[in-house]
Amino acid sequence: MLEFRIPYQSDVLFHCYLCLLAVVVEYSTNSSLNVSRG
Repeated sequence: MLEFRIPYQSDVLFHCYLCLLAVVVEYSTNSSLNVSRG
């Protein structure tokens, strides 16, 4: 049971990391677009 629990926790952390990364990428893309237009 312990071996099953650890990957699950890692999965949750990985999911949070992916969400954060997506936000950063989106913010960077928006900034780049704003700079290009300006």
